[in-house]
Amino acid sequence: DCQGGTLIKEKTVIINENISHHKGWTNFTAAHEIGHIVLHVPIHESQNVEKESEQEIISRKVAYFEGNKKELKELQADKFAAFLLMPSELIKKAFYKNYKKPVNLRKKRILDLFFRKPAFVKGYQIAEEIIQIGKFDNVSKMAMLNRLIGMRLVRGLSYQKSNATQ
Repeated sequence: DCQGGTLIKEKTVIINENISHHKGWTNFTAAHEIGHIVLHVPIHESQNVEKESEQEIISRKVAYFEGNKKELKELQADKFAAFLLMPSELIKKAFYKNYKKPVNLRKKRILDLFFRKPAFVKGYQIAEEIIQIGKFDNVSKMAMLNRLIGMRLVRGLSYQKSNATQ
């Protein structure tokens, strides 16, 4: 039930082979685990010198995607991965090649009367454009859309969760 994990004592990152079919998930999971190595392993090691019985793995479980309350260290590792794989300046550069200003997906336009699409569908289309323009072929559309939402370049939509893990 894990996407990936960091074995602290062994200094090893493991990634579930079941996600290997999707390059974006694999890359994001690897970057997420690197985030744990950089951000959390030093803290864990300094606090665990005398606590050898403590858990020796930091893992990203499938259940992580289903709930609403995320552990702080998981959110931090996600943010680390997003910044590592999708640097702000490169995202902005790709975004502003197609758009003059941030896009509000809840704002109604005349074309919406004839061609209705849910906001999340429009969001994924924008994410796909930015992936192509910026050559971000190492991330999923969901990761890109969440990065665009986090940067407030796409508005009117909350962070997206994966349905594939359910």
